[in-house]
Amino acid sequence: MTLTFGIEKETHGVSVSTVKQALDNAGIKGCLVKPDGTPSVDAEIVLPPIALCQVGKEYLESVCTVLNDIGCRINQSCGLHVHIGNAPLADTTHAARFTGDSILHTERTGRFLSEHADPFDFTIPKDLCWRWANQQRLITGMFPRYRTNNR
Repeated sequence: MTLTFGIEKETHGVSVSTVKQALDNAGIKGCLVKPDGTPSVDAEIVLPPIALCQVGKEYLESVCTVLNDIGCRINQSCGLHVHIGNAPLADTTHAARFTGDSILHTERTGRFLSEHADPFDFTIPKDLCWRWANQQRLITGMFPRYRTNNR
């Protein structure tokens, strides 16, 4: 079973327009770059859904290399979010093909590719929500106060 995932990386020190231009100059497609709204975070880079495969690894490495090369930095306000897809790839869908199609789809449409398999049975998200609710105090304790007390 191959799951898909997406990454949102927040950075400091380089503007949204500079990040967009650098990714474009490097030929990297599919990344959505936008302001995050968090103080001291200058840009949020949202990668399209990718699968765990060599193509996905190289894509992620190329994005990180460009961000490093242009001086993007991480401070205490920056975060990294990893989203796990709600459906494994169909057995007939090759991970590298899905990753390439996803990158191109996001570049063309600005939206994420999602029609690749049947979603998980409801039992899985129900179990995840139950575990999250029962462990909320422990989970919240892992985050800095400014990330959890923003009502």
